[in-house]
Amino acid sequence: QIRDTSPRLVDMGDKLIHTGAFVDWETAAGKLAEILEKLLSKNNGYVSAAQLYEYARVELQMFLNDNDIADESSVYCIARHLFEKEGWHGIHYVFSSGSHISRGGDEALHTTLDVIRKFARDHNGFFSCDALVAYLEQVGIKTSNWRSTMHIGDKPDFFYYSGEEIISAENMQIDKAWLEQAEKALKRLFADVGDHVVLRSINPIWYEQLPSLPGHLPWTALLLQYILQFYGKQLGAKTISTELNQKYDVVHAMLVTQDSEIQTFADAVVAY
Repeated sequence: QIRDTSPRLVDMGDKLIHTGAFVDWETAAGKLAEILEKLLSKNNGYVSAAQLYEYARVELQMFLNDNDIADESSVYCIARHLFEKEGWHGIHYVFSSGSHISRGGDEALHTTLDVIRKFARDHNGFFSCDALVAYLEQVGIKTSNWRSTMHIGDKPDFFYYSGEEIISAENMQIDKAWLEQAEKALKRLFADVGDHVVLRSINPIWYEQLPSLPGHLPWTALLLQYILQFYGKQLGAKTISTELNQKYDVVHAMLVTQDSEIQTFADAVVAY
């Protein structure tokens, strides 16, 4: 009940501290407001707890020392109290998962995946892996598992365009009409080559029959491969791999119709 009804108690996670117990509370509040606004502008609407602490250690060193604060979580909790619970001087931000800070409304970011999705939108749905990693490092987000965070290969949200570049499904605008156009293009391909074709040997001109990509990017065999992983049954086609643990950017051996007699890599070798 105390946590819900006392606007002057700061929830520090493992304890509650009255704002009056902090040395230079108002001065620190003003400085935190400056830091957050600066970082939100710099990062296009996002700040991580790690980045806030990094700046606070420099610009609020005396406040942190006087109040015996020496950890990222405590600074985050103070900022959350000021700009989420209290709305200090009318300033409100969204705090999520003990790690994320963003502007409210449609700009609110609650997870690392939300941050990545916003990065993708800001880059028109197409970006390099290196650029994404650099941005995550800049804003203080750990990059050791960014691929799994994006669910690439598990969910149809992001696809590899090449070994170094990614495209978002959101910007590709995959809908019923999009899928129907892709299906027609694949049927024309199989009408010309039979029920199978080596994926790397497809004439580049054929790809022009597929739906247009954002920024008029040319299609790649790798992107087609990822699309078929999720929409293959609907499109009547699939790819055949070597059935080994291959890297995410390895182009599969063969493209076949869903009802082709070629179902394994051994079948593909025989057919070739």
